[in-house]
Amino acid sequence: MAQMRLLVKGAAQVVRVAAAGEKVKLKDAMSDLAIVNATQREGVSIAVNRDGTIAAVGLDSEVAGMFPGASWETVIDAHGRSVVPGLVDAHTHPVWAGDRVHEFAMKLAGASYMEVHAAGGGINFTVEHTRAASEQELLDLLLPRLRRMSSAAALCGADLVKAVQIALHSHVRVPIVVAPIVPFIGADFPANSSLKEQFSDSN
Repeated sequence: MAQMRLLVKGAAQVVRVAAAGEKVKLKDAMSDLAIVNATQREGVSIAVNRDGTIAAVGLDSEVAGMFPGASWETVIDAHGRSVVPGLVDAHTHPVWAGDRVHEFAMKLAGASYMEVHAAGGGINFTVEHTRAASEQELLDLLLPRLRRMSSAAALCGADLVKAVQIALHSHVRVPIVVAPIVPFIGADFPANSSLKEQFSDSN
């Protein structure tokens, strides 16, 4: 009898993203999310083996047929729901001022992000210090960082322009390719606004 860690069954759809073992997707292939949809008769299942590896994705009957008599450590009924990968947006912001290392102590003590925010920390702390810093101060902070990591920048309006200009000028002193990418200005909110105001549809 096979010993399996997890069975998710009955899902309305499962977003696989890569269905043929692709490590990277480029150009038109990025639009193909390899979605497995339920039928009128049955949902979609995901089987995970004891090592934590996804062993199968398919309609409930297909997956059940692959592991007859299997023993499942955990079974989740995802009836009517969508299952998507845990996506991670890995990026970095080298142009900034306002060290928030003090927040680690708060987080280690159990403070939530909202509690850190209420205490004057969070992203607003960094944004305000970056706005207040001169271009020379930001450049002096940036150069040593670029020796350890690569590029990006994000603020809003004139502050964003200043950060991007500094990032672009830095390549004169550090042999690194700087490519600021600004597809969406998520930090474009009024100074000292609350999180509710920042993410309100009215802004």
